[in-house]
Amino acid sequence: MGDALTLAENGCTEAPASLNIRYRLCGYDCMLTLRDSSGRDLLAKLSPVLDALDGMGATPNVGHQNGNGHAETKPCPVHPGEMLVKHAKNGQTWWSHQLADGTWCRGGDAARRVRSSAIATVGDTA
Repeated sequence: MGDALTLAENGCTEAPASLNIRYRLCGYDCMLTLRDSSGRDLLAKLSPVLDALDGMGATPNVGHQNGNGHAETKPCPVHPGEMLVKHAKNGQTWWSHQLADGTWCRGGDAARRVRSSAIATVGDTA
C-alpha cells in the first residue's frame, strides 16, 4: 500500500517503472508485469522472478517463433532487411518491418494492390 500512496501523492496513475516478461509455460504464452516506484527497485525484483520462472520450466518467449526458436522472417521485396510476421488477436497475420522514419513497410506495391482489390471486391457485392 505504501507504493500506491506514494504514486497517488505524485499524481501518477501508473507505476513509474514497469517491465513485461513474456514466457512460455506448459504450452501457453504468458506475460508477467512487474511494477515498482523506481527502476532500481524494479531491477532488484527481476533476478528472483527470472530464477522462479526458470525453476518452473518457463522459457523466454520473444515474439512469435518458428519451430527452431527463431522469429519468423522473410526478406523485404522493397528494402534491404528482414520482415517479421505479425499476429493480431483476431487471427489476422501479416509481414512488416519498421523503416528509419518510423513508418511500417508491408512489402511494397504488391501488398497495396492486394488490399485495394479486396476492398473493390467487397464493394462490388452490394
